[in-house]
Amino acid sequence: MRDPHQALKHEQIGKGRATSAGVDFLLVRSQWGKQDFGLGLHAAPNQFTTSGMQTTDLLASLGFQRAACTFTVRGECYTRWVEEGFALDKFAENFDSAFGAFTRADKELESCGIFLNQSEGWGFFYGKPSRGRMKRA
Repeated sequence: MRDPHQALKHEQIGKGRATSAGVDFLLVRSQWGKQDFGLGLHAAPNQFTTSGMQTTDLLASLGFQRAACTFTVRGECYTRWVEEGFALDKFAENFDSAFGAFTRADKELESCGIFLNQSEGWGFFYGKPSRGRMKRA
């Protein structure tokens, strides 16, 4: 698949925010040719916690890839392709509740001695490469 940041033309067609999770979303239609389009969802996390799973970890679990981004203030985002008709507002709303469930699941499983891999962690927020880590007992 093509890079959602490299196209002849881009058109931002939607904005959304997962307020509790602290992620801004942009929906961008990219065009490479007359009938060659793709719809990219760009996620810009803007808050983190000092421990536990981060929004970056959930984004990676959902198939988002970290990349340089011309559409966000930070110049970097997590992005993935979505289908035409993608319900951005519904997704942003559901992302908040999904992140809450994701962090609760991590804590509950950890209390049983099962540790989820933290695939992204804090690298995005500190301008460093993502270094996943496996939590250990």
